[in-house]
Amino acid sequence: MKFDFDIKQAAVRDYLDGVDGYKLIARHHGIPEPSLRAWVAAYQIHGDDALLPTRHCYTDAFRLEVVNTLHHEHLSVRAVAARFNIPDHKTVRSWIARAAAGLLEPGIQEKTAMNRKPAHRGKPPEDMTPEQLIDEVLFLRAEKAYLEKLDALMKENDLKRPKKKQPSSGR
Repeated sequence: MKFDFDIKQAAVRDYLDGVDGYKLIARHHGIPEPSLRAWVAAYQIHGDDALLPTRHCYTDAFRLEVVNTLHHEHLSVRAVAARFNIPDHKTVRSWIARAAAGLLEPGIQEKTAMNRKPAHRGKPPEDMTPEQLIDEVLFLRAEKAYLEKLDALMKENDLKRPKKKQPSSGR
């Protein structure tokens, strides 16, 4: 469940001001205690920025840095998540598993033409640079391929589904 900045800030301030312990403050604000603990830990390192909603796109190099920090400094998963301002410690757990399996490679960017929209979408082509035009074409090709695949899968699914009998008109 997502909580807005004001709720997070009020709960964290209540805890840091010594109003009560984690359990009572969490209950008072209607939030999970582990979330409050994570917010307090992140707030103590990053201040209000830790409580702002964010969307992150992490590179494999960053993920490896987080995993290596955890191992070299013998930190807990929650502590390293707070240090690097990663909202959910489960994200770090998944990176540890991926690193152990050799699935993290430094230097690979997370963004690809398939999972991001070019920042210049909607600009007239004559106002775009050649790089922006190439980026736009790559995005549109990926989007078209995705939609074609989705359409094919939906048609295949419809063929597999048994047809319902039409009710007779009773004549």
